[in-house]
Amino acid sequence: MLLTFGNYYSELTYQVFVGAVGLIILGALAIRFGERLVRDFMRMERWDAVGLVGLFLAGFSTLFFAFVLDIIGASFALLGSYQLSGGTSIGARCLFRLRRADSQ
Repeated sequence: MLLTFGNYYSELTYQVFVGAVGLIILGALAIRFGERLVRDFMRMERWDAVGLVGLFLAGFSTLFFAFVLDIIGASFALLGSYQLSGGTSIGARCLFRLRRADSQ
């Protein structure tokens, strides 16, 4: 709250407070379920992980849109969408080939 110099009704105070609460919640979840997250992530296929990174990038782009940085936000959104669609479609094709090979 030192950033606002005593003006506790400013937009900056609100954003800092919401960001701090969000980080505290995510940190608590990561501490509580950290081992399970690592174990599940290590068991994933490569293309599933690529798709999740794409999903993160697409969601992360909303931060740039919130601060009116449209070019950066659009580039992150496009990159995330490309990775998400590429990762899931390549993974689906590989899975289809494996199932087809097993049935023959």
